[in-house]
Amino acid sequence: MRISRYSISLKIDEDQYLLINSRTGAVDLVDRDVVDLIENGFSQGDSSIGEFLKERGHLTDLSPEEELEYMEEFCGRLHKRFSQTRTHIIIPTYTCNLRCTYCWEQLLHSRGKEWINRTLSLEETDLFFAALDELDEKSTRKKPLIYFGGEPLLPENEELISYIMKEGSKRGYTHYFVTNGTNIPHYLPLFRKNAVHGVQITLDGTQEVHDARRKGPGNEGSFQRIVEGIALLSSHRIMTHIRVNIDYSNVDCLESLASFLKMKGWHINRYTVPYLASVFNYGCGAYAKAYRREESMSHLLSLWKNESIWEVFKRGVSGFHSLESVLRDEVWSPQFYNCRAHSNQLFFDPHGNIYPCWESVGEEDHCVGQFIPSLEFNRTYEMWRKRTVMNMKECRECSYAFVCGGGCAYHAHASKGSIFAPVCQPTRQVLEEYIPFCYRKFLSEGWVPPAVEQNTAQGRY
Repeated sequence: MRISRYSISLKIDEDQYLLINSRTGAVDLVDRDVVDLIENGFSQGDSSIGEFLKERGHLTDLSPEEELEYMEEFCGRLHKRFSQTRTHIIIPTYTCNLRCTYCWEQLLHSRGKEWINRTLSLEETDLFFAALDELDEKSTRKKPLIYFGGEPLLPENEELISYIMKEGSKRGYTHYFVTNGTNIPHYLPLFRKNAVHGVQITLDGTQEVHDARRKGPGNEGSFQRIVEGIALLSSHRIMTHIRVNIDYSNVDCLESLASFLKMKGWHINRYTVPYLASVFNYGCGAYAKAYRREESMSHLLSLWKNESIWEVFKRGVSGFHSLESVLRDEVWSPQFYNCRAHSNQLFFDPHGNIYPCWESVGEEDHCVGQFIPSLEFNRTYEMWRKRTVMNMKECRECSYAFVCGGGCAYHAHASKGSIFAPVCQPTRQVLEEYIPFCYRKFLSEGWVPPAVEQNTAQGRY
């Protein structure tokens, strides 16, 4: 009997730790004495504690090599299953009616107006759906078709968007829009004719701050139009995720924005969910106010610790790490890769190119295939699909591997020149700061997550 290579402990306070096993998904509350026993190889200790730790997977009869072999086989099965239900994101055009200060498209503008302004034709849209028909031929379930940009909901795109929605609905897709929200009234009749799964709209602060960041070509602000669009969607019971992009230029207005959202009632409205998202220092050109990825979690935590901000944004605090699912008593899946870009996610752009993730779109280095004139993948596609912790030496030897997934591949390529380089620091921050924060918040709000067992060195209670 030995300690599992995939059991790690996270400190909650002076005498409480979360003991996590990323192979079994076990998360247990233990005291310092149990952690000491484990760190000493569990050579001696209360037999009842030993039995419990074995039951939860923290102690195992498997050798390190056998544990790794088990996870490698599990990875193959899980990857195959997840790849069968795809997420398709269509970019009708890279054109946008706003000029946001931190826009990730800044680097793409160097390719010229003609390249940026190109929009899919109806004939090319048919080729897009031919590709989806081929990709989803054996799929038993279809995820929402996501619209991305640029700005997909430009007034001049109405015929195209109407055609995409019609063809998508015929095939059983619902529709989800990532939009700046400035043209919601124009598109509401079309939304009401189709099954709209939801809409994501960005609101970056109070009116003065937002309008300085997200403005049109003539420097006109967009705050009022966006607020009216959110209210309109909510009144028609269309789920709206209100994204607040934060960085050094707007973080100080978050408390005031929270007050505004609370005044609107959008923090408790069934159809509106505000959430915070960091602007990172890559993928945004030379934008100097962005966060480094390594520091973003600390900034988010400092905001959430403000009770007035937490009250408004807490419903949107999810998805930062897979261990949340365990704390919420949901099914645990080991993280063999960092995100869906390595299993089932594809972006289709107006030039007929395909990309694996939203940060990579438009960049030739990350193009994984084409759908015009027909669907065809290249070697880069295989590289992105092979990027799992099992194919990175550092990750295979790391006890954090299956709660990490190797980190962001795009970040790895940008900072280290290869998508097969691990990106470790953000994961350590999430584990050491965010997961304990979540656990304490759950407790403070009056409940203990059912999946977490409480134990002491003297025995389970």
